[in-house]
Amino acid sequence: MQISGIELRLLAVDLIKPFNTSYGSIVERTPIIVRVFGDGYEGWAECPADVAPSMHTDPVADAWDALELQLAAQALGTEFEHPLELKLIDPEHRVAVAALEMAVWDIHARAKGLPLWHVLGGANRPVPAGVVVGVTDSLATLADVVNQRIDEGYRRVKLKIGPGWDREPISLIRAGWPELTISADANGAYSPDQGPLFKELDGYGLQYLEQPFPAPDLEQSARLAESIATPICLDESLTDRSRVHAALARHPGFVINAKPSRLGGHTETLAVHRLAQDAGADLWCGGYLETGIGRAHLVAAATLPGFTFPGDISASARYWSHDIVQPEWTLGDGALHPTKAPGIGVTVDTDLLERLTTRRVLVEV
Repeated sequence: MQISGIELRLLAVDLIKPFNTSYGSIVERTPIIVRVFGDGYEGWAECPADVAPSMHTDPVADAWDALELQLAAQALGTEFEHPLELKLIDPEHRVAVAALEMAVWDIHARAKGLPLWHVLGGANRPVPAGVVVGVTDSLATLADVVNQRIDEGYRRVKLKIGPGWDREPISLIRAGWPELTISADANGAYSPDQGPLFKELDGYGLQYLEQPFPAPDLEQSARLAESIATPICLDESLTDRSRVHAALARHPGFVINAKPSRLGGHTETLAVHRLAQDAGADLWCGGYLETGIGRAHLVAAATLPGFTFPGDISASARYWSHDIVQPEWTLGDGALHPTKAPGIGVTVDTDLLERLTTRRVLVEV
């Protein structure tokens, strides 16, 4: 396989409803869609630089420049038999690296006539779907939203929490749905001196508490994990396989949120999957409010045997009035179902893609 062209498209896509977390509200997505060409095939992926944590002041512009001016040159004209052979290097723009690398995995799978999940080593099995419920304007609204998501078939509800929005929402949802699998995600909003709060949350039977402290602080997260019964899940702390290795060496009981875009692509995700399996750690697949293109990659990764918890992989209708893929991703018996079609298994709606595009460039050999 030789990559002969790379197309980048910047989209502007409105969410059905604002998505609120401890660090702000998201009303529009501006993902970069990556399309690679080679040997008569094409592959697709998505760069969620607009919502992924970043050290850059203008993460979308920086990711675009990294893709167009740096990473494209590393990929174009390079011959490879397998995506594992392709070495894309840009440690400051991991979401950009991931998008191009994942598009290469897709084109490789299509050229082989195989589903991406098969090429990654997964299985054609249902992927249990969890749903994220953001911060709402009231507890009554929260209860209505959770009830709606349960009626839609979701098996796990993850509540976004932050200082001032933690005990009451968790208590309310646990009282209303005693058997529901609930987790809570703080996005690093707390400090270690809030230990009494976390001990109190032990009483609500959370599946895990995600990223209680800011990303760099593995030690405080490990100490908290050793002091409470609720498992601690790491998200933003885990930027690559070395950080996962360090985290599990310090506390093997961490739950691992493996986000392919944050880690740098499928190759890094496979490495993290192996580390988690070796440590006996629970693992699940997270995302960044992706369109159906990015969601397809998450579904493929989540079919791997080590993904033990439901992921943040919701149906298309959770965020979009019309997704940019056909068929759209839908829930069936509380899960998303991978297809047997080659590659990511869905067809991109190029007409809708064109209407949503605000910028386009084609880089060729």
